[in-house]
Amino acid sequence: MEGFEGISINTESVSNDTLLVFVLVLLSIFAVVFRQNASLLGKMFSDIGSKEQKDNMFDTADKENFLFNGFMNFQSVALLGIYVFAWAVKTGYFVMPDTKTTLLTVSVLMLIFFIFYLLRKMIYSGLLYIFAESADYSFLRIYYRSMFQLWGVFLYIPVLWILLVEDYILFSIILLIISYLIVRIILTFRFIYIFFGKNIWFLFLSLYLCTQEIVPLVFLYKGLIYLYNIIGNSNIWQ
Repeated sequence: MEGFEGISINTESVSNDTLLVFVLVLLSIFAVVFRQNASLLGKMFSDIGSKEQKDNMFDTADKENFLFNGFMNFQSVALLGIYVFAWAVKTGYFVMPDTKTTLLTVSVLMLIFFIFYLLRKMIYSGLLYIFAESADYSFLRIYYRSMFQLWGVFLYIPVLWILLVEDYILFSIILLIISYLIVRIILTFRFIYIFFGKNIWFLFLSLYLCTQEIVPLVFLYKGLIYLYNIIGNSNIWQ
């Protein structure tokens, strides 16, 4: 008796559904966090455009909301990892990944982006320690971290777009790149505003652009290439 031909469950939809569930769980947790810290998030947005280095919610967040900061950093890193993997699947770098491959690769990507974030933060803190006054040092460190956290909130848009909308993937890429550039421009102008007019401002700006905008990106590029080569030659992902 001739039976029906089976359909493999190891398809792109399995990976996409796995990532979508991950994002929805993350979004649900963020909704709870937002409800409990609505005033904090609102103040963080308003303080980004403030020209005064006053006592603000950044300081409150740094001292009293360890779990809040931990989740916001994790959210940014997780969404970056999910987006990069989803893009790799859509563009054919991964062919019909299963749940194991999806979760393992996203976890490794999250680790790479977290190391990338720590590297930038370490270089950034070192520059501020050398060139900034104590008040500027504390303010700018917290400002840097808060910008990264708020960028993570925006990342839901390109991530959900690439997971839910089959067409116009380029649009999500443009959103991601533009949002990243906006964050970097805001940070750069904040530093220029604080250091402009001081004797070391040009030296600080030159070192900042080299160490923050060039060196970490080179390490990130090398890391992603290394990961891609490992995946292609390893049976662990199979």
